[in-house]
Amino acid sequence: LAQFNHLTRLIRTMDHQELYDCAQKLFVSEKERQQGDKHSEKFAIRCDAWNVFRDAMAEAGTPPVFKVIKQYIEEKKLRGIEAASVVATLPKRIRYPTETLMHEFFLLTTSTAVQHQETLNATALIAFTDFLNRAHVNNQSALNYYPVNSFGRLADSKYKIVAHKAVPWLAHQLREAVQEADSERIQVYIRAIGNLGHPEILNVFEPYLEGKIPVTNFQRFAIVMSLDRLVENFPKLARTVLYRVYQNNADVDEVRCAAAMLLMRTSPPVAMLQRMAEKTDENNSPQVSALVKSLIESAANTDEFDDDSELAQNARAAVKMLNPNEYGLQYSSAHFRQYAMKELDISYRLQAGQIASDNHPVPTGAWLHWHENLGGLKRLSSYHYIVSNMDALFDLLDNKVMTVEEQKKEWRQESRQSRANEKQEKASKEQDNKAEQKWSTGRIAKLLNIDPEDVEQVEGQLWLEIFNAPHLIAFDNNTIDELPRVIKKFMKDLEVNWSVNITKVYQQGLVTVAMPLETGFPFTFSTQSPTLVKLEVDASAETKPNMARKPAGHPENGNDEHIHIPLFANVTADVNVVYSRLIDAKVGFNTPFDHQRYIAGFQKKHHIHAPLRLEAQLDNAQNEYELNIQPLEPKKDILLAHISSWPYTAYKDITDIRPIAESPNAQILHDAVRRTKTVEGTIGQQLTGVALRYQAKYDKPALVFGDIVEHIQQHDLMSALLFPLHASQPCHYHQLNLWYDAQRSPVKNIKLSLQQTTANETEDFSSSDIKHPKARHQSEGYYNEKNLAQPFVFKAASQRRQEQFLKNAGAGIRNSLVSVWDLGAEFEGRQNKAEFVLTFAKASSPVDEKERTLVFASASPYIAVGSKKQHQACLSLTEKYPSVPMLNYITALQNDVTSEIDLELSFGEKCAGGAQVSVSGKLRQTDLWRETLRSSAIVKKCKNQMAEGYFALPECQNATRLASALDHYTFDIEFKEIPSSVRNMTNKALNWVQSAVITRWEEDCVSHKGKEGKAQLKIELSPRVSHINVTLATPNRKIEIENLPVENEWMKSLVLVHPDLAWNERLASYAYNGEMNRKY
Repeated sequence: LAQFNHLTRLIRTMDHQELYDCAQKLFVSEKERQQGDKHSEKFAIRCDAWNVFRDAMAEAGTPPVFKVIKQYIEEKKLRGIEAASVVATLPKRIRYPTETLMHEFFLLTTSTAVQHQETLNATALIAFTDFLNRAHVNNQSALNYYPVNSFGRLADSKYKIVAHKAVPWLAHQLREAVQEADSERIQVYIRAIGNLGHPEILNVFEPYLEGKIPVTNFQRFAIVMSLDRLVENFPKLARTVLYRVYQNNADVDEVRCAAAMLLMRTSPPVAMLQRMAEKTDENNSPQVSALVKSLIESAANTDEFDDDSELAQNARAAVKMLNPNEYGLQYSSAHFRQYAMKELDISYRLQAGQIASDNHPVPTGAWLHWHENLGGLKRLSSYHYIVSNMDALFDLLDNKVMTVEEQKKEWRQESRQSRANEKQEKASKEQDNKAEQKWSTGRIAKLLNIDPEDVEQVEGQLWLEIFNAPHLIAFDNNTIDELPRVIKKFMKDLEVNWSVNITKVYQQGLVTVAMPLETGFPFTFSTQSPTLVKLEVDASAETKPNMARKPAGHPENGNDEHIHIPLFANVTADVNVVYSRLIDAKVGFNTPFDHQRYIAGFQKKHHIHAPLRLEAQLDNAQNEYELNIQPLEPKKDILLAHISSWPYTAYKDITDIRPIAESPNAQILHDAVRRTKTVEGTIGQQLTGVALRYQAKYDKPALVFGDIVEHIQQHDLMSALLFPLHASQPCHYHQLNLWYDAQRSPVKNIKLSLQQTTANETEDFSSSDIKHPKARHQSEGYYNEKNLAQPFVFKAASQRRQEQFLKNAGAGIRNSLVSVWDLGAEFEGRQNKAEFVLTFAKASSPVDEKERTLVFASASPYIAVGSKKQHQACLSLTEKYPSVPMLNYITALQNDVTSEIDLELSFGEKCAGGAQVSVSGKLRQTDLWRETLRSSAIVKKCKNQMAEGYFALPECQNATRLASALDHYTFDIEFKEIPSSVRNMTNKALNWVQSAVITRWEEDCVSHKGKEGKAQLKIELSPRVSHINVTLATPNRKIEIENLPVENEWMKSLVLVHPDLAWNERLASYAYNGEMNRKY
């Protein structure tokens, strides 16, 4: 990657003819790549050489480079996705944005060669408009990213390419797309026009926003979302437009929410924010009110720094005027987050949010926008997705996919029809047609005076960055309708042999600052971050029924309209994935008299490599799946990962193009004798049979747990991720290499298996006997008969164990719904194998109070350590929760809600004869809870509503839910044969808890006399779950934690158990403010 930087610099020195000649020598056409020998190393090197040179040209960004790229596209040597990836790189890399180059870029974008290529045309439009915004419209970026101080504006600021060329051409194309109702093209042109960020775009969008030219609500939604560049370039002008859109109560919620979201990025004055806050009380749309409230509240809580201090102050002045309503996740919301590391002069500002859907839990839109300030260098990144109707989108996708069950049902219907007599079939069809005509849906709708609704067009878009370049992915009904044809074509290629080779080198960050020193020597600071992504796949597949052809007996018309999930599939693939990144930052000066450059800097490298051979067998009919993983070259050592950091000083001749690492005058800054430590070893050889050899050298450990904790405590989570630990610490020398050691790895195949079994509706296990191993009493030690998770067979993918767990889980539960999942991992060697098993069973019933969970886990290492050949754990959990009323508060409060929990845990070398833990729990409701609830405000409101005949309003739902809540838990624990290692871990956990709640911790080790092998845990919740009391009595001590505050509302919902709501439903109920829809 260091050589890639040098190649880019060399390309910048070349003229057009030199570049074209080099490109001609290295060029490999798409046809050559398809027909070439993919197993030839020489051919692979030739292809990679062209890919690297192609990407280096795009990164160089000089006028001759642009001319060569334009010429190659016009000659159709660069085309499709490859051309799109090159063009997408240009906006951030063009170094001299002259008027000539802008005009040439416009001609390239509007040329027939580009506009007639499906992927390239949209990418070129986005890239061109992004470039114009950066280099010409946005004065701040024009000053920051181009050598304006040295050469002045390379294009006259009065140059009218935007107003006289770009906007008229794009406006005309948008009108044509609207007339043709081509949703994908409409979305692309909307985004391209918005990318310009120029005031002229308002004249284009005005007739569409005001309804003078009819477009769909979604397209108007997309227009508002595309005004983000205008917000940044001309915030006052954008504020006026967006506020008018937000104020229009007749508009749809999505459009108004998008306007409100962008409006906050214009730093609106306090009067405007106060009017918006007041309007949340009178607003006829709860979605808009919820979003505005969350925007103002979140902005009011941000810190005052950077250029947003005024927004925070204005929001604080408006926050008291907001309505008092609480909104759940089913309403639109937004979130501001800011953080600054003032000592390093870096900060970030984050805005994220979602526009809720009225008919689906998945939001109809979501966005993420962040602004980084790195010592004055500002970077903006935006991501969003928006969809016209989320429920319709999922229905459309669901209708396109034909599952195994649907195919079986259709085949059964066909077989019955084929056996029927032809004449009888014809007669029945005629009779059915008459009945259909008599009672058709259209006739019924006409009789009932029902106007059928037009089917709404599904539209959507995704805006994201791929390889550090913005991309728009737009879709509509037609795109989704094409999916079966696209997948069918892909399966035809996969049936023979499908291969792909993606090699992309790009810069994640590129900054160069130059200035003269007092001595007159030129001083330069530069940082570069070249990144390599390589993906090679060579795959083939067999499916039954054949997805590339029409299945036998399947309706001819139906096949082309659906994606058929195969019953069976065998897939083999050779995969080679490489990700490599170099962060190269340096400062230095040149001495012109001797052509030397003196440098101080650092290099950080990250490298991941995974060459694998995959073989998968998928049995959708039986829900059995298997994946075999092997190294591509089993006899060769492979560098899987590399991390390093090298601070250095160096001096070198400016004509020397060798990387710094190869320079004889480079000196790494570390004390190899006294400070540098070396650690070497091998992991995984005994446990799995796959040996991973590691080698580490470091002056200071790169990852120390204490440093990480301190770093997160000093920052918030987002800043800890954006500005990781090394950003705030001196750069120390370290390197880590992780190798796959072929010689020490006897295992050459890893088999992963997944099986899922569900009891049929006709099966009833309520009266079945518990299934235990026959030889259970012959084992040494105690066998716990109450533990139902002790299997007959321990090996992976055992059908007998799944059948046993199916029956044991459903035993004693009426009308139980039972499912079993079995996961296995086998590391297969020549003479031995390591095996890991996890089996999980769950039984529940809509009519029975009981539900049961069974878990079995087993680990058998490749080489046994000591006398233990394996480790097992068996968990059996039976819960008994009474049915509670959900629509009558009074009945719910009078109902006995006492619940029971029984847990049996066995673990050791084998569950039978190992350590045993039994827990008997009783969860009840106290009188204090009921008395407090009776006098609460929510119950008074509920009683008034019930008196008027309303039992299901939100207040009564919440009151009824609280009337069945449990606030006192007692767990009696018995244990035996607990190993010392587990006891030590338990004591360490208690010590950690003690240190966390030291002021509330009381311990009695003197007067307390407990029983050996027994313990008791009591948990008491205060009436409003504001505090918790915990009492733990063990054989040798008694621990009391009193009045432990519970401040987090999520934690309150988690600890307050309800007989009818699982833990995830309680969290969802809080998230949705008590208005949870269990349908989803």
